[in-house]
Amino acid sequence: MISYELLAFPLVGNNIIDALLSYRIVDIISFFILAILILKEWKINFKWNLTIVHMNIAQALLVLLLLIFSIWLIGFNQFGNMGSTLSEAFFNWKDIIQTSLNINTTTVLKAITPSFMEEIERLFNISILLLATYKMKYKRWVATLGSAFIFSIGHWPNLLNHMSLNNLSTQMITTFSMGCLFAVIYLCTGKLWLIIAVHFLNDLIGFSITNTSAYSLRMGILSNYCNGMLTNILIFILPLLAVILVLSFKKTRLLINNNIQKAIN
Repeated sequence: MISYELLAFPLVGNNIIDALLSYRIVDIISFFILAILILKEWKINFKWNLTIVHMNIAQALLVLLLLIFSIWLIGFNQFGNMGSTLSEAFFNWKDIIQTSLNINTTTVLKAITPSFMEEIERLFNISILLLATYKMKYKRWVATLGSAFIFSIGHWPNLLNHMSLNNLSTQMITTFSMGCLFAVIYLCTGKLWLIIAVHFLNDLIGFSITNTSAYSLRMGILSNYCNGMLTNILIFILPLLAVILVLSFKKTRLLINNNIQKAIN
């Protein structure tokens, strides 16, 4: 019956097929299968969730703070330039959310594709880098910085979409920093679904911001500093500081090393 219905109508007229193609859901499935096959060929088991048996209070607290910081950073990334006061720029986003966000089916589907594909790719790159540097002392740094660099330069095709070189440079710098943060979240928790969820939240908000609200049409207070680049500077610096702290802290370093052994073995 399903096959008959698909053949009975033109593909363009089939809403399900149209959605699968328009929002690259088929690409997600294909890329997901391909990544699993390649990792298995290299003797790396694909896992959505690494089981963490031993996590002490200090480790759990630091991971929790890292997640809270990540959620705040997503809000600041999207709303920081829209706030008319410092409180609106940094944390009081209630009015901005109520007047500037329009979450619907389209924005949800648009956010699914990059969050899944880019985080599966990140896991793939982290796994390759860990495998290549498995005997190195600082493999956690190589995996974090290397995967973030690959994630960053992967945005260069935006030049073909008429993005200016200046805007592309800013995007690549901030995505490098965010990429480091996402990589560390995975190394600390071993949970692919978690970084997909965090990435999805960031993209969902970004795609849902309307261009007609009062907040969207005006320049925020932070645009008065550093030639309007203060928000981007903070988005670059703050995640890197958090990453350095997590990778350098002894207890989280031990947690990450244990997760690396589980991910590779």
